Amino acid sequence: MKQGLDPIENESCETLILGSLPGDISIKLQQYYAHPRNHFWHIVAALLTEPLYEDYSERCAMLLRHKVALWDVLHAAEREGSLDSSIKNGQPNDLERFLREHPRIRQIILNGSTAGKCFEKHFPNLDIPHVVVRSSSPIPAKECNTLEEKTALWRKAWIL
Repeated sequence: MKQGLDPIENESCETLILGSLPGDISIKLQQYYAHPRNHFWHIVAALLTEPLYEDYSERCAMLLRHKVALWDVLHAAEREGSLDSSIKNGQPNDLERFLREHPRIRQIILNGSTAGKCFEKHFPNLDIPHVVVRSSSPIPAKECNTLEEKTALWRKAWIL
């Protein structure tokens, strides 16, 4: 059973980005989106008009400056390797509690279709605007291969 990470959050957050479950590199390093080819930090830095910080703590601070929290839909799951398609028996995070403790959150951005499907499965009755965006994963999709294309799709979905 693979375990997720603690959220990056504070009381002023207004946007919550949810992935599915961290990959093996992220779990090992205890850092969200630690795979060097993942586009997440590039996309978010571009959307927030910030530099792409090398230091993980600076990346986290960037999110919080812009009132963005980061977590995952799943707390734990069985998964061979890091592919979302291999996730089995996912156990959800306590998202209802998180939202009660963070009443300023007004939107949820779901990073990829697996995060979206897990969210709909475990939280079908949450009354908060949410949208699924193209995964920041380095695995290319036929419709959207480049960082620029992914960033444009995220920009359309994100209420800044």
